[in-house]
Amino acid sequence: GDKEVMGLRPAAGKVMLQGSSTVALASAFNWYLNDFLNTTYDWSTYEVFIPSSPPMPATVNRTRVVQNSYYLNVCTYGYSLAFSDWAYWQKHIDWMAMQGVNMPLAFLGQEQVMLNLFARFNITFEEMQEFISGPAFLPWFRMGNLQAWGGPITRTWITKRVTLQQQVLARMRSMGMRPALPCFSGFIPPAFVTKHPTVNYTQAADWNRFPGKYGRVDLLEPTDEMFQQVGKAWVEEQTKLFGTDHIYQCDTYNEMSPRSGDLNYLANSSSSVHKAMKAADPDAIWLMQGWLFYYTPSGFWTTERIKAYLDAVPDSGMWILDLAAAAHTVWTKTSSFFGKPFVWNTLHGYGGQQGLTGNLPQIDAGFDAAASNSTVMGVGITMEGIWQNYIVYEYTLAKAWGRAGDPQTYARQFGARRWGSAAAPAAARIWGDIYTAAYATGGKPDAGPITKRPTFSALALAAPRRNCTWTSEISGTYLANYPAGFDPTALPYANTLAAAQEWCEGAGDCGGVTLSQQRYEARAGPVPAKSPAQEASWVKLCASASPLAKIWGDMLQLSGTAGAVKAYRFDVVDVGREFLTQEFARRQLALALAAGAKNVSATQQAAARLLSVIDDFDALLSTDSNFMFGSWRSQARSWGSSTQESDWLEFNARNQVTLWGPNGEIVDYSTKAWGGLARSFFKPRWALLTKQVVEAVQQGKQFDQQAFDKEVLQSVEQPWQNCTDAYPDTPEADTIKVATALYAKYVAAETVLV
Repeated sequence: GDKEVMGLRPAAGKVMLQGSSTVALASAFNWYLNDFLNTTYDWSTYEVFIPSSPPMPATVNRTRVVQNSYYLNVCTYGYSLAFSDWAYWQKHIDWMAMQGVNMPLAFLGQEQVMLNLFARFNITFEEMQEFISGPAFLPWFRMGNLQAWGGPITRTWITKRVTLQQQVLARMRSMGMRPALPCFSGFIPPAFVTKHPTVNYTQAADWNRFPGKYGRVDLLEPTDEMFQQVGKAWVEEQTKLFGTDHIYQCDTYNEMSPRSGDLNYLANSSSSVHKAMKAADPDAIWLMQGWLFYYTPSGFWTTERIKAYLDAVPDSGMWILDLAAAAHTVWTKTSSFFGKPFVWNTLHGYGGQQGLTGNLPQIDAGFDAAASNSTVMGVGITMEGIWQNYIVYEYTLAKAWGRAGDPQTYARQFGARRWGSAAAPAAARIWGDIYTAAYATGGKPDAGPITKRPTFSALALAAPRRNCTWTSEISGTYLANYPAGFDPTALPYANTLAAAQEWCEGAGDCGGVTLSQQRYEARAGPVPAKSPAQEASWVKLCASASPLAKIWGDMLQLSGTAGAVKAYRFDVVDVGREFLTQEFARRQLALALAAGAKNVSATQQAAARLLSVIDDFDALLSTDSNFMFGSWRSQARSWGSSTQESDWLEFNARNQVTLWGPNGEIVDYSTKAWGGLARSFFKPRWALLTKQVVEAVQQGKQFDQQAFDKEVLQSVEQPWQNCTDAYPDTPEADTIKVATALYAKYVAAETVLV
């Protein structure tokens, strides 16, 4: 048939890999590493352990369940790979092949394509600098969401990225992959309209309120005859530089509504995009993200409009990426995209934020349903940022070869091969616990309150679920999760669940569901005033009750056997990061309670304890380069050909993971729990908030969130964007020593140490 096969067999004392393609051979090698050598080659550590006398496998074979494995999101080229160099890409492409990826997205170097293309239409380099964004924001520029922010782009950057794209494509193609390249989706530089005043164009819909020129993106109407000329020229110029595998990815309406919902207009729009690429490449296939059908505001994409848009392109000429099918399936609501072949994807991660969570059963059931009754032709992973929750994405890609079975069993097997053979039995048990705590019913990753712009609203003070077992030892009322907008300091201290529910319904924020249905927890009765010692006991009780506390402790007991394994050390930091994030949320609640009681001394002490968690958070993260801002910064600066250019690149790197725009238009969307970032950016923000909270209590006033937001932007966030202070990109201390000390401080000790 048309599906690839792979196999393993013994051959004269050696292991013979078999496969119908280079990717299939690499997949067979990965199968052997996982199931016979009990080791994992992942995308953060790239470390495997091969014994001196490898075991011989039985003769075994597998056939693909679906013919394609897709990898990458347009956004991944910003949130993770914006500054990755060729040394990293070599390892990463090998990893792709081993995971069975045969259809990756290849979005590097297209700025040179644009220069060459628009030069045909009399647009100069200087005019293109008013259009192309900075390197950290190129994905959203390419999708027409913004322009010029983070620029002006430089010639040296563009030239270097062409070289990198050529290297990446050569290696992908040597593996037998068919990389998807971009094509023209309709967005044009401002000078194009000036020099071609008769063209029919519209201003693309607003995207996240980017001000002035940054948000005024012009869209050449797909129905204008000039669209065909530009679209054809794009593919021609791109093919000269990079060749082609006849798969082109572009999106005209990413997170933006078309100017008209008329069915004929929509049909003509999609037909025009496809015709333009086919004019230059008769074998062109349009690979389109199905994200717009789920996410576009105001419910624009009705079933009739989706059908009109898709039916205008032949089924043989369009493939759809059901971009977030695991959590937000579209194929089930559109009769398999009305007959179009599609790729079933796990998106899961937004902005590249960390957060120990996922839902393997959802992936298992969702893909199996598509494979049994749809036009699915592939499986893929489309996270916006990589280097987090690796098990979620490995499990998804393993579906292509039928290697992802029962989720809980898979998690245990994953653990057994992650930390080295000596730790395998214990690691399997611990990863079973991690699965239960994080990957059985989890959602999308969230880097947590430390990494977000501080707020004293109750929404941000919501303690994570399952982080505390409330017992009769602690009298009073505590809400483990607040409804949106609920402010405990605004109510008297007789906060029963019924009172909270009454407030919620009165404010109209419940959405027709009760607190109990949303799993909000409380205990009846008044909250007595507590001394700092009692409050510390409450925080301590919650910490020891967290399932992550036990998991982290069990992990640290393996340091003697697994301490040298990179993946083990990575996981110790990752679980510890999650635990400290929960600890911080608990101390946020303690601060709110102290402030609500108008107790100045208790508020001051709670504020100090809150800030101390950030210090420990930073110390732990700074023990692994995978969790260090200095690594991101160094990658960015390395692309500069001068100090000035490196400073510009550093601005891009800083802005993307913090303000994401000139004034925080998407503030903290792509925040990261990184050492260096915690102490230099997160802590000053929280220090300012706690200072103002204490002052409000001292003065008997309400905390002013709006005034704080304005001040933190002006005094902390914006000044930090243009700094060029150096940050270490190698570990500052030993992971095991720091984690062990922090575990003793927060969990194992008899008293709370602050």
